[in-house]
Amino acid sequence: MKKIINALFLLLLFIHVSSHAATRNVCTSGATYATITAAIAAAANGDEIVICPGTYNESLTFSQSNLTIRSSTGNRSDVKINNSGRIFTFSGANITIKDLTLTSTSGEAIRGAFTFSAQGTHTFQNLTINARDNGIHLNIGGPHTFKQLNITSSQGNGINLEYFADAAHVFDTVTVNSWDSGIVVSRGVGSMKTINVSSSNGAGISVGSKYSALFQDIVVTAKNRALWMVYSDGLQPQTFTNVTATSQNQQAINIERSTKMTFTNITATANSDNGIEFNYDTDGAHTLDTVTVNSSGSGIVAARGLASVKSAN
Repeated sequence: MKKIINALFLLLLFIHVSSHAATRNVCTSGATYATITAAIAAAANGDEIVICPGTYNESLTFSQSNLTIRSSTGNRSDVKINNSGRIFTFSGANITIKDLTLTSTSGEAIRGAFTFSAQGTHTFQNLTINARDNGIHLNIGGPHTFKQLNITSSQGNGINLEYFADAAHVFDTVTVNSWDSGIVVSRGVGSMKTINVSSSNGAGISVGSKYSALFQDIVVTAKNRALWMVYSDGLQPQTFTNVTATSQNQQAINIERSTKMTFTNITATANSDNGIEFNYDTDGAHTLDTVTVNSSGSGIVAARGLASVKSAN
């Protein structure tokens, strides 16, 4: 009986240890894995891929969930992953990618597949991304976190979140320089803080206004609408604080559909249109406090209602 108990104890101990996440180290020499591809192929759900400084020319596709991929130093300039096409394609849930520099010369840098297994909350942190197409493109899941990102897209969007990525996503300290729109969110934002966006041929920030959100410390310049709150279901109030929006061809700030909007310390410049425009479906008691508008058209246009305008210039 004692031998049976001991055997059962050892078996349970083995299962317990085996179930723990593994750290898989990648280095060009002296580590278990010489490539990121090999480490990902060996990884199980919950594992961590830790990459030594160097340049890796790889295209990485995986389906595991709860996977973390990061540099060993925490310095994003130490690990460079390059590819002519897409760098990351994943279909797992709860993925974290951080502390890396990614360069795709002909495609997207990061793409979350449109499968229900790719739901969950993804985190992208401390990344430099250079892509010809979208920097980050997600179809589903959330809320996702985008923090300490510097994204350049020569032909696409900086960040593109599709309709089924339905959650209050978090953006914190994000810089985007893009050809098309800088940040596109189809269903919802929880917060955008310390955001700098420049779009040479599209909208700056385009958001579906499903969730109540805080937009704070935003600088956005665009060829078309700089800050564009578009149609979405489940309307919630939005708060904008310390926003500078500049458009070359359209409105600096355009609100298509919303309930109450609160604007504080806003500078809106529209070289060819109205400065701030609330369309007919923006039926709420909007408040504007400390607002400066420079425009070739009307300064502030409100089709349905303003509760107060204070310190406007």
